[in-house]
Amino acid sequence: MDSPLAKPMLAWSGERTWDVWARPQLDLKTRCLVNVAMLAAMGVERELRFHIRGALRNGNTPEEIAEVILQMANYAGMPLATEAMLALIEVAENYKKETAETG
Repeated sequence: MDSPLAKPMLAWSGERTWDVWARPQLDLKTRCLVNVAMLAAMGVERELRFHIRGALRNGNTPEEIAEVILQMANYAGMPLATEAMLALIEVAENYKKETAETG
């Protein structure tokens, strides 16, 4: 969000969010998977796609992310899991192409 209206919210959120991400109790890969599960269960596709890409960049495999979505389906339901799986497929395919191009 590139708007003066959003700047205070983004600053406030960023301060708190990165403090939690920096804690040593969970490694980065695990934190990424936790976020994917939560966002998939919430049905917020734009943010989910962003975090799926982040999970891939931080070393998670598409198979690990798919397993998280399967686990989430039992608790949040198949419609949300289906949307999350479709997002994963698209993001993973694009990520694979991008990383193949850049070597």
